[in-house]
Amino acid sequence: MNVNKIIKERLDLLNKSNKDFKSIFEIIHKDKENIFCEKTDGFKIHKTTYKECYINSYKMGEYLKNILDDSCEYVGLMMNNSLEFITSLYGILMNNKKPVLLNIRLGNVLNNEIIKRLNIKDIVCDDDYDVIGNKINVSDFDYSKITSYDETKFIWANELAICTSATSLNVKICIYDGYAISSQITNSEYICKTNKIIKTHYNGYLKQLAFLPFYHIFGLMASYFWFSFFGRCFVFLKDLSSDTLLRTIKKHEVTHIFAVPMLWHTVHKTIIKEIDKQDEKTKNKFYKGLKLSTKLQSICPKLGLMIVKKLFSEVRTKVFGDSVAFMISGGSYLSYDASYVLNGIGYPLFNGYGMSEIGITSVELSYNINERNKRSIGIPFNTVEYKINDNNQLLVKSKGVCKKIITKDSIVEINNDEYFNTFDIVNCDKKHKYYILGRCDDVVLTPSGEKVNPDVIEQMIFLPSAERFCLMGLNVDNINYLTLIVELNKTLSELRLNNIFDEVNKMLEVLDKENFKIDKILYTFDPIQSATAVKVSRKILKKWIDEGNIKLLSFNELKVEKLDNIDELTKKVVDEVKIVFNEVLDSNIDIDINAHFILDLGATSLDYLTLLVKLEEKYDIKFNTNNEPCYSVLQFANYIISNIK
Repeated sequence: MNVNKIIKERLDLLNKSNKDFKSIFEIIHKDKENIFCEKTDGFKIHKTTYKECYINSYKMGEYLKNILDDSCEYVGLMMNNSLEFITSLYGILMNNKKPVLLNIRLGNVLNNEIIKRLNIKDIVCDDDYDVIGNKINVSDFDYSKITSYDETKFIWANELAICTSATSLNVKICIYDGYAISSQITNSEYICKTNKIIKTHYNGYLKQLAFLPFYHIFGLMASYFWFSFFGRCFVFLKDLSSDTLLRTIKKHEVTHIFAVPMLWHTVHKTIIKEIDKQDEKTKNKFYKGLKLSTKLQSICPKLGLMIVKKLFSEVRTKVFGDSVAFMISGGSYLSYDASYVLNGIGYPLFNGYGMSEIGITSVELSYNINERNKRSIGIPFNTVEYKINDNNQLLVKSKGVCKKIITKDSIVEINNDEYFNTFDIVNCDKKHKYYILGRCDDVVLTPSGEKVNPDVIEQMIFLPSAERFCLMGLNVDNINYLTLIVELNKTLSELRLNNIFDEVNKMLEVLDKENFKIDKILYTFDPIQSATAVKVSRKILKKWIDEGNIKLLSFNELKVEKLDNIDELTKKVVDEVKIVFNEVLDSNIDIDINAHFILDLGATSLDYLTLLVKLEEKYDIKFNTNNEPCYSVLQFANYIISNIK
């Protein structure tokens, strides 16, 4: 298969087209016999061709034609990744409506703000989400019921909207047209020429795991448009549990995984957890192997990678298997340890950069493992320009930026001939590679008069017994202190309280060696992260503290609570939940009812998702842990008793 020829042919077609969504749609579905997507259906793999996706998109358009409100410019699209997400996206566009990709993680309140702001009447969805408007559920849509349609009768819209607000106080709606998306698609040629690993096929196929949500710029652009444009295959997940994730990757022989750092950090933690169970000889062999791997891949990257895959074959079998060839991390900070281990065992992991407002603008593409482990965001794509202003903020100029940004109170037109201020603090090395240091609005002016970037220090903090933590400026009596806020679980055990004390002291020793000083350390049992966010927002946390919604305590004020009284019904459910805990943990231990699933029992966040799936199937309930967090056996038992049908 001549991938370079396919890329050239498709890009030539794009450059000669109107560069609108209809043109993009036609080019994407050019080779109709290619496999568009796969999913596991029972024990079988169900495949859908690009031809079927093309036809089903028009069938969806025909179905929506008689349902959508004629008076509305925008239509909501609220779905998890699936074939129906794609057919609905095009079905909306071909009805001259602009799809608004509603971010499920934003929650109902913020999504309702967007719906009101854009006067959305219809929401095409895959579940009964608690949002306003007419919900059109197409999760089980029967395409066979649409027997005819006329492609020539459809008038296509040429805009879509991406919504964001996960770490800010205001909803942003970024409007992209076909021209901007076309510009971003052309960047794929530069990537393929710079690093040939991205073109790797396994047993004749390149398969992208549809892990990143398509309603997010990273998922929509880097996953969907980059790879569908060249007729590659997507693998859809049944759910996000660790069992499903690993089983799907191996069963479908996935080659490409793009994800936020949380996934890589979880996989890294799982690997190290398994290594730590081994004897000293095996541990030393693993860590010596990583050093050898780094040396081999830095001296001779391609040959070194081949050798390393054999060297770590046993470890790789337990992780993703042999098919995974190219991975990108983006969205927030990627730790050195995760990068070092995953690259070290032969899974090339690259660090990328982008924003909802500007799309994807760069990615580190070096073959050299040492360069990848520096975790730069690379150099800008050939259609993108970077520069740094006097405040060390990254400015971006690109034809691929959104055309306007709509907020609650304003509409701002974006000129793609001008630089867009990202407000990310960066530096640039001699190789013209850029490094993200943090956000400018997070910089703290300490009592000593020093300007401190908390993101730089936060990277060195490791508190495994804490729920979350955040380093930020906290104003006390008009003095701004660099303060570490540590969130603890409400069922804090005496053992874990001692662990916290030890971990904090070790952390302070590490920071002291690097000449970093934290002014205050405060603790809370209140959540410091929005339930729908992927990371803690300092802006939102400061607002909550100012409003009195976060109770901050010194270490000496922390109290350990014990829960001992359990009635008969609770005891029965507790015993059942304990069994499921042990199944997920692959253990046979007497689990303390107040033990934290992750912090006390050593589970990963993917294990947690597996636990939720198993308990939902067992009790036929849905967990809404945003409002009622569950981590211990007792918490799960109480939730089940309160919500069981």
